[in-house]
Amino acid sequence: MSFKSDLEIGAEAEDKLLHKLRSVFPHASRAEGLHPDFDIEIPELKKTIELKFDPRSQDTGNIVIEYFHNKPSAFSVSKADYWVIDTGVEVLWFTREGILDCILNEKMEPVKIHGAGDRYSKWVFLIPLESLRKYVNV
Repeated sequence: MSFKSDLEIGAEAEDKLLHKLRSVFPHASRAEGLHPDFDIEIPELKKTIELKFDPRSQDTGNIVIEYFHNKPSAFSVSKADYWVIDTGVEVLWFTREGILDCILNEKMEPVKIHGAGDRYSKWVFLIPLESLRKYVNV
């Protein structure tokens, strides 16, 4: 997988979520381009969403939450009110605080990985899906 193909796959997942959101919130929209603050905005609620599409979690049992990729990234810089994690089988909603609580309460240690096509290694949390589910925002 390349950054470009990952971006396209992520955009498809965002479009799918956006379609569902627009049935209730017609002004919901996707952030255009490489927007680190959030992926989707719901003006009617003044809320934003970061979407993480991670179908590999079905094989690995872990959700990958990136926080440093040659500079602060993803979880470190997102200003989204909600994080939505789409595993390809289920869609889970979290607050940023819920994910942070999981990382701290479950005593997660960061891991350095180098993804295919990545120029630089990145620091991530590999959070077991079963652990993360305890912090879902119903």
